[in-house]
Amino acid sequence: MSRTFQCPICGANLLEGDGFCTNCGSKIEWGPQETTNMNDFAPPNAGKGSSSSKLGVLVMVAILLCGAAVAGTIFFVRGLNNKTEGDSMANAIATTEAFIADVTTEAVTTEEVTEATTKETVQEDPDEDALEDEDDDPGEGINSKSGYIIPDSDVEYVSDKKVNKLSIKECNYAANELFARHGRRFQSKELQKYFESKDWYEPLYELGEFDDESVTDDEVEGANFNKLRAREAMLAKKYGVKDDNNQWRYPLDNKKKQKKIKSQGG
Repeated sequence: MSRTFQCPICGANLLEGDGFCTNCGSKIEWGPQETTNMNDFAPPNAGKGSSSSKLGVLVMVAILLCGAAVAGTIFFVRGLNNKTEGDSMANAIATTEAFIADVTTEAVTTEEVTEATTKETVQEDPDEDALEDEDDDPGEGINSKSGYIIPDSDVEYVSDKKVNKLSIKECNYAANELFARHGRRFQSKELQKYFESKDWYEPLYELGEFDDESVTDDEVEGANFNKLRAREAMLAKKYGVKDDNNQWRYPLDNKKKQKKIKSQGG
């Protein structure tokens, strides 16, 4: 009875002694001993399997090495980028800090200059006031040692600063002082008594004889008279008092109204 064997190429069943595979047509090489198992015969391409496997391994190793190289390159580039970004950030921070320091220094310097300028201005103001005060006669007012409320008011223009320092009573007396310098007499007992107490006063005219326009029409005396009257009227309105002629004037010979002014600090 013939034995069956398998084709070493396709695995089909063969009968002992067959020269070719009835399935794939491969030539069958039989050995000298007819009882040898056909599975022990190597197929024609039997030696090529191991070579293919070695080649596959080499390819895999090459792929892994390439992957590792690519990965290393990526990490290296990222490291450089991170370093560059870090350096850029550090430079930006340093630049910002330097800018803030410059601005702070400039602000402090400006503040110091402003403060110094302010101090200089404050120091200069007293000097300016002192210069202005040099023009003021310390003997001005009703109780002045010169005997005049405003010395030289008949020949020099009176400044607003001097007039604004006078009380309502002093404004009235100073305006009438311009007439008294020329020897005019006054109907007001208060005024007549005041001027008779002055060494410089010399009454030359009887009541009603003196021409007041000789003073009021004078360029200097007239300007000073009007300025004093304007100041007197302003203060009279402030205190709410009028004279006996219903004018906004200091109320001569009227103690009641004068007391009202004093109660308001006038």
